[in-house]
Amino acid sequence: MTSTLEMTSNETFPEWTSKSRIVGESCERFVMQNLKCCRCSSKNSFRKYKINEKAKDVCCLNCDQVYQIKAKGMTAKSISCIKEKNTEIKIIGGDYKSTLAHLDENIDYLIVLYDKLSYNIDVFLHIQHEDVNEENIIPRKPLSLNAKRAGWQGCYLHFNRYRVKHLDREQQIRSVEFKYYYYFKVIFRLMWIIMMGFFVYYYKY
Repeated sequence: MTSTLEMTSNETFPEWTSKSRIVGESCERFVMQNLKCCRCSSKNSFRKYKINEKAKDVCCLNCDQVYQIKAKGMTAKSISCIKEKNTEIKIIGGDYKSTLAHLDENIDYLIVLYDKLSYNIDVFLHIQHEDVNEENIIPRKPLSLNAKRAGWQGCYLHFNRYRVKHLDREQQIRSVEFKYYYYFKVIFRLMWIIMMGFFVYYYKY
């Protein structure tokens, strides 16, 4: 079964304009509303952690398994390779030191794969914490001294052992086009900036 990524509420996060942040939050909501716990198969059992909680996104209320959710936009061909050949996958992680520090907290990963053009989802990956170690966490180059977060060091997450999960056919999936929502926000922001510039120019001269 294929679904389209549901948009994040504009009323809830009106200040968000970053595409990656909107996609990430949308994927967390998608997991909570549509997926069963990969450990105990409980439905509607996920509790969401507060936004920006380090290394943790949701927790199963039935078995207490903690998950970190990641989103990965890919071409349809690349997604097919993941499903059919279990090829290696590399995604952007968070803070390098923080990611290493949470290794002993038994956190599973859920990676939602979506088509970059259509935002369709029909598969996600489950990486059990037993299969995650320091070798899976690859440090990135620290930010330069001139950067806003000078010295901050992120990481990549590299996995070659995972379980491919398909959406259950009986699940009811909402089908709201996320991409149109994002484009609307960008256009609205541009119109607002143009209008403000016009008023400033008009009253100044």
